[in-house]
Amino acid sequence: MKKLLATLLASTMALSAIGGLVACGGDGNGDDPNTITVWAPENSHGSEEEGTGYKGMIAGWKEAYPEYAHYNVRFVAKAESDVNSSLGNNPAAGAEIFFFASDHYRDLVHNKGLQPLTDEYVQQIKARDEKFTYEFVTDDDNKMWAFPTTNDNGYFLWYNDEYLSEDDVKDLDSLIAACNAQNVHFSFPYGVSWYAASFMMGMGCKFNYDDEDHYICDANTPAAKGAAKAMFKYANSANNIDGVKDTKGKKTDVIVSVEDPSAGLADGTIGVAMSYASRYTDIEKAYRNKYTSTATGTVDEEKLEEALSHLKATVLPTFKATVDGTTEEKTYHMGTFYGGKYCGVNRSKSEAKIVASFSLANWFTKEEGQKVRFEADGAGPSNKNAAALENVQKSIGIQAYKAQVALGDETNCIQGAQKGTFWENINKFSEGVFERKVDAGSDVDYTTEIGMLAQLAKIAADIGN
Repeated sequence: MKKLLATLLASTMALSAIGGLVACGGDGNGDDPNTITVWAPENSHGSEEEGTGYKGMIAGWKEAYPEYAHYNVRFVAKAESDVNSSLGNNPAAGAEIFFFASDHYRDLVHNKGLQPLTDEYVQQIKARDEKFTYEFVTDDDNKMWAFPTTNDNGYFLWYNDEYLSEDDVKDLDSLIAACNAQNVHFSFPYGVSWYAASFMMGMGCKFNYDDEDHYICDANTPAAKGAAKAMFKYANSANNIDGVKDTKGKKTDVIVSVEDPSAGLADGTIGVAMSYASRYTDIEKAYRNKYTSTATGTVDEEKLEEALSHLKATVLPTFKATVDGTTEEKTYHMGTFYGGKYCGVNRSKSEAKIVASFSLANWFTKEEGQKVRFEADGAGPSNKNAAALENVQKSIGIQAYKAQVALGDETNCIQGAQKGTFWENINKFSEGVFERKVDAGSDVDYTTEIGMLAQLAKIAADIGN
């Protein structure tokens, strides 16, 4: 990755030196020289009047840097996963500052005009942030391209210990059996490729660009075929048992494909779920809503505290599989993509705006800013001091994420750039396995292991190496 970025710097720099392009609308500011637009997730915005979120930090920034006090700071709600597509081929029309996920870093450097940080900010970041997060956005020429913001972009296992014990959730076989016995669901988003690749990653498969810009796609290796067989086995075994009843009494399967398990974990229909660190605030809100009286608007704190005490988080379970072509069944941990979130500055703006935007981006992402973000939406800090704060240490989601990442890269895969066809193809494949699809009049058949493996070969060829 670093070597690739270094080779492309010359063309990138030529396209947009500081102040080289003129803004022209979109979700940015047009040509307003006194407005800095910030694209950030809506739940991080907060309120300037109440002193919460990023908006609550603006007054302090202007006081600390009066030379920028004339700027109006405008916030636009933008998910970190949407920034790359929103900038499109015209970064000049975008925001001065934007927050993005690690897997968009490659495209943003190559095509969308990230401004490399000055040495002053690089040294500050190296002193304050976790090494993994800043190394990821540093190239072979030691240019750093963004401010680390979070280190929490991965998934693990949430569970309710009213229904499931610590031993129940250690491996997939016992987890499924316990869910069946306790009449609760296991929320596994089979149709979401970010989660569905978990079996393959757990068996050592990699999906990413290497330093020479070659895309590594281990989707049709013996390990991937073994992982696909395991997916097929568990999806079928879980769906062939008697099943559970949801709160409406409808017969359903033990494994359900639910991406947001918050409400289900709170009301007891979901006993265990694969989800990510910053989901903690959503789960907590679901519990709070459950125990909030609609008549009085008050919270039954005793019931809430008792309910929340049953919410646990841990690493993903192990599963049993055989590498294709061998006969020895082994135990593997389900894996996760992992990475961070970053704050970038748009290099297509004027020199004055870039300088001011660097100052504001730095303000958002140093210790106090990361603390504010954690309080706003539960995001796990990349700043070493913020990560050591008592409330962060008490976050069961953040600690479970770190435990999952600590399993190492033999189990997990860094959340770098993916080829455009990766996500859609893995989605289609995993949905087919989960739903055992057969398309009439075609050769698509997920009802048998042979048919399923044939589809795996096709999607691997479509993604390409």
